[in-house]
Amino acid sequence: MEKIATNNFELPQLERKWDKGVIDCGWVAVPNLLLEHQGRLQITSSELNVLLALMKFWVDGAHAAYPSIKTISKMLGKTEKTIQNNIRSLSHRDGKPNGLERLLPQDWTGFIRVHRRKSPDNNGNLTNLYNFQPLVQVLHAIDEEQKKVKQELQRRKPRIILNPL
Repeated sequence: MEKIATNNFELPQLERKWDKGVIDCGWVAVPNLLLEHQGRLQITSSELNVLLALMKFWVDGAHAAYPSIKTISKMLGKTEKTIQNNIRSLSHRDGKPNGLERLLPQDWTGFIRVHRRKSPDNNGNLTNLYNFQPLVQVLHAIDEEQKKVKQELQRRKPRIILNPL
């Protein structure tokens, strides 16, 4: 027999926020750093929506996501061309995010890597593979930068020493 929760604190955290039925439909983990630094990273709201939709299909770090453009288009209620433009923008940036130039690899070109696939049978298009490692690198660099700033602030923080009576 299933245990009935007597209060919300016995439910897992996500269920306490969203309800078990909602969570049972699936969910996407989004790092706070992405949301907190969206402006600094110059990721538009449209690009973020596409990025979140792609993340829905990202099972784990070892596997790329591979939804079709049509699937993302239907999810977001946008044209396929709009989705393609946002993916292109997310994968090909003119420069590195502000202040992170020295922290990212030389070959960094965007927040996602897109691998275009062809069918070996008829050379037709297959769904693209979307790799999120470049985004992980950027967020890691931001995390490291924040840790250094925190350490520096701690180092500079004046210490109050009380003399015993």
